[in-house]
Amino acid sequence: MTLVEFSDYQCPFCSRHVSQTAPLIEDQYVKKGLVKHVFKDFPLNSIHPQAAKAAEAAQCAGAQQQFWAMHDKLFALQQAWSGKTEAPEIFKEYAVDLGLDSAAFNECLDSGQFAAEVAKDLQEGAQSGVTGTPAFFINAWFVSGAQSFEVFQQTISKGAVWSTARTHADAAPAGC
Repeated sequence: MTLVEFSDYQCPFCSRHVSQTAPLIEDQYVKKGLVKHVFKDFPLNSIHPQAAKAAEAAQCAGAQQQFWAMHDKLFALQQAWSGKTEAPEIFKEYAVDLGLDSAAFNECLDSGQFAAEVAKDLQEGAQSGVTGTPAFFINAWFVSGAQSFEVFQQTISKGAVWSTARTHADAAPAGC
């Protein structure tokens, strides 16, 4: 089962999800191998002008195998950089804090190396019907907003039942 998350680093509701619900999903499902978590960037540029650059910062950290460390830091310290024009310089400080190769990180961020990838995620989300963040697809089920862990449990359970039913179903084609 796959949980695809579309998120915006400057979104306060995304931050709430990351601090409250995501750790429970990680412990109960991801670490046990029951759910694969895929993160996609969905920067709402019209209301969160630093979100796209924050997404690039996470991707640049990912190029040094530190995506999740930067992801967590960006959300944990959201209030420190959100709304500040000097946000990219703050992201560079975070890279130093994480022990990243500063020169490589700075070049990556300054060059916009991952801007096209961030834009691709945004386009994919829009084509899938995402209009706000956070937004999630758990297999075929859509979950919108910073929902409680219980909502995710119920949706994952529905997905597991559906997957089991499909696994045990006859090989006859479904649909037209």
